[in-house]
Amino acid sequence: MNSYIYTDPMIRLVVSSGLFVLCLAITMLFVVFLMRLNFMLKERRRNRFLSIWRPLLAASLDTVPEDLPAVRSGDAVTFLFLWNYYQESLLGEANEKLNEVARRVGIDRVAIKLLYKKGIRQKLMAISTLGHLEEKAARERLYEFAESANSALSLAAFKALVQIEKEDAMPVLMPLLSTRTDWSLDMVASILKSAPADALVKPLGQVALNAPGKVQPRLIRFLEATGSAEIRQCISAILHSATRSEVISACLHAIAEIGDPRDLELVRQHVSHQSWFVRVQAARALGKIGIHDDEQRLIEMLHDMAWWVRYRAAQSLAALPFVSTRRFKEIQGKETNMDVRGILAQVMLEEGML
Repeated sequence: MNSYIYTDPMIRLVVSSGLFVLCLAITMLFVVFLMRLNFMLKERRRNRFLSIWRPLLAASLDTVPEDLPAVRSGDAVTFLFLWNYYQESLLGEANEKLNEVARRVGIDRVAIKLLYKKGIRQKLMAISTLGHLEEKAARERLYEFAESANSALSLAAFKALVQIEKEDAMPVLMPLLSTRTDWSLDMVASILKSAPADALVKPLGQVALNAPGKVQPRLIRFLEATGSAEIRQCISAILHSATRSEVISACLHAIAEIGDPRDLELVRQHVSHQSWFVRVQAARALGKIGIHDDEQRLIEMLHDMAWWVRYRAAQSLAALPFVSTRRFKEIQGKETNMDVRGILAQVMLEEGML
């Protein structure tokens, strides 16, 4: 019987296959065990490293310690994550002391080397670090990244170059704002807020004036983000020649933020624009820079076809410094349109005017 089992080819194949599967399962269990062990050892090493460097970096915000432990290559990325976390959370003198710590332990050199690694995660961390350090030695490589097809890499490099180059980077970087439509509007606006307004407004304004109409709303948003009153002339120039509703709307939004009464006539020209979202921005701007003559314009806009225009007109009426609560209630009392009365009542509730 036994000899039959061992000589039958089919049975031998089944037994061999079973042994192979068993060996494979044991091997996989062993590999999983090794991977788990490796993860646990790395996590333990990381926690040990953080237990040393967290208090050191916290202490460095006041005074940089004389003796700093070396950062081994295996711990460099962990250090960069922790160090960048502190950099993004703090401002002013604390950032300078963190920079001193990084340079003393050689992290500036490590970050430059990471720019040439394959991993995107390592490159992004290195770019952020070099930006905070304002490391001029990395400029050439960062300019390459700023034109990268990878959106995250290019935007990170743009931010780092703004931090490093300041005034000198603007003429070179500004054209990218017209072409990189993959960049987040909010992220770019946040970056530009941190840049010197004097160095930014002129080159950005020039790009915005000469850009195609479909790109101009983005660039106007970036101009607005500078927070500089110097953008007024540029915005006015764009608005005078604008034909696209999106461009006009963006200009009116910027005018409202600037709050210069000299632009009032420009705003009034668009209270009856064919696009409802342009009328919304015109109503909003009147609430910021309007005078007594504009009260009646806003009352007329309460009867607009678009709900958002009516709502924004009611908000702007409430925002006018010469329209008191009593006057606002008087306007509501004279209204016969129930929809308009409802919007006015809603704004009174929102503004605490009841």
